[in-house]
Amino acid sequence: MQPRSPILCLLAAAVLAACGPTKEREPNDTFEAAQSAPANGAIEGTIASAGDVDVYAVSVKEDPGVLSAKVGGIRGVDFVLSVLDPNRVELKRFDETASGGDEQALDIGVRRGTYYLRLSNKEPSASNSTQPYRLEIQVRPAAGNEMEPNDSPAAANPLEPGTTLKGHYFPSKNLLAVAAPAPLPAPTTSQADVAVSSAAVAVSSAAPMAPNASADGRQDGVAAAPPPPAAAEGAEEDWFRV
Repeated sequence: MQPRSPILCLLAAAVLAACGPTKEREPNDTFEAAQSAPANGAIEGTIASAGDVDVYAVSVKEDPGVLSAKVGGIRGVDFVLSVLDPNRVELKRFDETASGGDEQALDIGVRRGTYYLRLSNKEPSASNSTQPYRLEIQVRPAAGNEMEPNDSPAAANPLEPGTTLKGHYFPSKNLLAVAAPAPLPAPTTSQADVAVSSAAVAVSSAAPMAPNASADGRQDGVAAAPPPPAAAEGAEEDWFRV
């Protein structure tokens, strides 16, 4: 057997290193110090203390695209994962599990530009600075996929008749909700708004009120169908416009 060339061994090691996860570089706890992260790849980092925050900047080329991310849980740390747009506006916050659990962001609608992933811990007693976490990031084309946030009629995703849109009813709660959902928009003859929530599945579509209909929706002595129940405050909703 021919002895292995040292040069070939070094090249192989370099290739393997390039294929592995990107290593976190501190400090990266502010937007100004955000570390660049691959749009399709992984970051390996640590939570240095209970108050440590890691911010990653993801350069998106897809337009439009869908961003997803997942961080694997580590002992004693209760992760909170947030996705922010190029203006640093928080689009969605994910906190589905307790200490030691995974967190993931799904179906975030993105355009060409720089988006941010903010990873923090809410367990005051967290002390696990030696065990690394792995943050996996994926950006794919938006065609055929739900684009979050679509939690209100104004943010409804367009849904063309005869097409299929894939998405997730996730997370279980809208952690950024600060008020009850907006009322249904005024009905027209050309569109329908579909809401999927933990409280209701509502379709609002409708012919405009007939000239002889009363203000409360009654027509010819027949009570109009009651409006769909509103989702509880903070409930997750997915809206689609047909």
